[in-house]
Amino acid sequence: MKADNCIFCKIANGEIPAKTLYEDDRFRVILDLGPATRGHALILPKDHYADLFELPEESAGEVMKLAKKMVTKMRGKLGCEGFNLVQNNGDLAGQTVFHFHLHLIPRYSADGQKIGWKQRPRSWMKSGIRSSDNGDCAFGNGGSMKTIETGELTRNIREMCIEANHFLSADMDTAMKRAAQAEESALGKQILGQLKDNLEIAGRDMIPICQDTGMAVIFLEIGQDVHFEGENLTDAVNEGVRQGYTNGYLRKSVVGDPLIRENTKDNTPAVIHYEIVPGDQVKITVAPKGFGSENMSRVFMLKPADGIEGVKDAILTTVRDAGPNACPPMVVGVGIGGNFEKCALMAKHALTRSLEVRSEIPYIRELEEEMLALINKTGIGPGGLGGTTTALAVNIETYPTHIAGLPVAVNICCHVNRHAVRVL
Repeated sequence: MKADNCIFCKIANGEIPAKTLYEDDRFRVILDLGPATRGHALILPKDHYADLFELPEESAGEVMKLAKKMVTKMRGKLGCEGFNLVQNNGDLAGQTVFHFHLHLIPRYSADGQKIGWKQRPRSWMKSGIRSSDNGDCAFGNGGSMKTIETGELTRNIREMCIEANHFLSADMDTAMKRAAQAEESALGKQILGQLKDNLEIAGRDMIPICQDTGMAVIFLEIGQDVHFEGENLTDAVNEGVRQGYTNGYLRKSVVGDPLIRENTKDNTPAVIHYEIVPGDQVKITVAPKGFGSENMSRVFMLKPADGIEGVKDAILTTVRDAGPNACPPMVVGVGIGGNFEKCALMAKHALTRSLEVRSEIPYIRELEEEMLALINKTGIGPGGLGGTTTALAVNIETYPTHIAGLPVAVNICCHVNRHAVRVL
């Protein structure tokens, strides 16, 4: 059958003239009007099939038999040194006329054409296709890998560094407004009002919401079906931070050596945490962390016998010792379990969780609520000048631990608790 509006149907069936090299009752072979090389030809079926997916298996076999016949004759006539057989299916694959056709492209040593593709690492072949017992091609979950250029990662991190340092995230903005309404102290209300004004000015005039624009902490959740192309991944992340802090005129606060203390002048390197997760997306969390509150953070290696009361005491001790130095109202991130470094990482990550989201573990959710209430009863208040709003939230993460330990980390963040999240 023919399609009324298909130009290749009309050419194949002789309704539109073309330079024909071969014709039978099922196919016509013509010279391409826009040839890649001398003698570039097309095999067209006379019946209409949009692409290879619609072409019957019998016809597909006949096409290849005809292709062999044609290229054999053409090589003798043209004196070419090789052939490319090219067949595209779909927009993304470069198909422009949606009538199945096979390109026969003669190749000459000086034809100037490059027909090929960028080679992937061998591991790419294992991502979605495997052999099956019956010889068919079997596809794993998720199919082929998703390719992301590291330049795209750099661009997003650059923008996120600037965004996080000028605008509060939506959850923090909501929490600050609620705190201003709920605060019982007149002085506390006044301070929260001033903080609110400061945040509005920062966003309007593109001035950083705090002079300490922090050390960049980056969390990358990388789907296992993602393949990166471009420069080294860590270098790409640090380049994004470098561009963000230099182009965004943000304070550079990183020294290249903890004891020699010479400024790197571009706020790199960042602290980067990688996690491999299912899927084909990359979740980026950029969390610039100032050191007024970072210096108030603690790790406690408790004994199992200290139990939940020991955990509560560790949290309250950290908050009381921090006092006004953490620029309250603060957000308190807590990591419980794991080992020395795991609990600290969880506490840091907990700060990036939306303040609108509570723990999925019932007793941890109750502990978060209890600790927030106890912290706000300390009277430290906004700016450390007294009041009923010392903390905006307590976010707790947990992990299995050793029978002989109960690690607890408390990571405090000031009232801006900067973080920006994007998914590629």
